[in-house]
Amino acid sequence: MKPRSEGQGVPKVHFSTKVELCRDALASGATLRFRIRGTSMLPALWPGESVAVRPIEFSAIRTGDLAVFVRNRHLVVHRVVRRIVGATGIGIITRGDAQFHDDPPFGESELLGVVATVHRFGASRCVPRRLPLLARGVAWTIQRSARARSVLNRLNFVGIGRAWAPATVPCCANANMTGVRRRPSRITLASHGPIAILAAGCARDVGREPGIRRFWRRWQR
Repeated sequence: MKPRSEGQGVPKVHFSTKVELCRDALASGATLRFRIRGTSMLPALWPGESVAVRPIEFSAIRTGDLAVFVRNRHLVVHRVVRRIVGATGIGIITRGDAQFHDDPPFGESELLGVVATVHRFGASRCVPRRLPLLARGVAWTIQRSARARSVLNRLNFVGIGRAWAPATVPCCANANMTGVRRRPSRITLASHGPIAILAAGCARDVGREPGIRRFWRRWQR
């Protein structure tokens, strides 16, 4: 086979091959980090954050774990709700914290691992198996209000969009397994979401975003 010339692109790798490479890396003890896309896990996981994944036995998964599994040629991160026994064997039911309905069950062959830690702006944190009361209230609001979901996502983008380029790594719902482009971070605030951005007094940056100027003025009153 002739080597590719410098101007030619890199050959595409099939999704299943990428998943197998991820499984081999986890089995060898390597740490994998995936970038979050989508808002189905708000407020536990925010778009732009990265999650460290560790391997786990299918039988060892517990309710409340954040499972990373394959679904429709994507990697999905959702919270484990319960375990079921069906005609095809044991399955695990998951649901996004900001979603109304449960996901279809997945089996052992679709499991990649579970989230060990979440990373944002150089700071790391663990995700509890049960959301705190305040976080459950935020999730309840997001479930019932598309406007609230949009505003929080926009505020999150204000703080994180300047630090990272658009994410293209497998992660939360609707993520692709391609690559990552990074820009030097100009933000040093180790926050855990847009509420921390507001608390830090980033009024000048937030006020420049035309989609949320009205929200910010109301917040300041």
